[in-house]
Amino acid sequence: MRKKDTSTGSSGVHLYRKLMVWTGWEKISRKDLEINKKEEALKRAEQGSRSSEAGHAIIFLIVMLVIFIVANTWREALWLIVLNVLLNLYPIIVQRYNRPRYKRLLRKFQEQSRMV
Repeated sequence: MRKKDTSTGSSGVHLYRKLMVWTGWEKISRKDLEINKKEEALKRAEQGSRSSEAGHAIIFLIVMLVIFIVANTWREALWLIVLNVLLNLYPIIVQRYNRPRYKRLLRKFQEQSRMV
């Protein structure tokens, strides 16, 4: 049985990932990135997570800048801020959550290849 990590607040990450699977986004975004037990595929996934994180971070910052320039009140800005957090900040958190897992698997592959 897997131990649940509550120290990092990862329960929200798991919920968000389930939402991505439920909506079908996971299939669409992973269509060209097959994660099988190959080291090269994991390297591509790790690089893809960096690229995705950077893209979401840039968009997040641009949207926040536009919100603060255009919105006259917090009430006007609130719905945009909430959407920006859900669509850009949370994916950044998910990528940061997944990247150490990719690296851990890559280390295991490298250790196994040294043994063989």
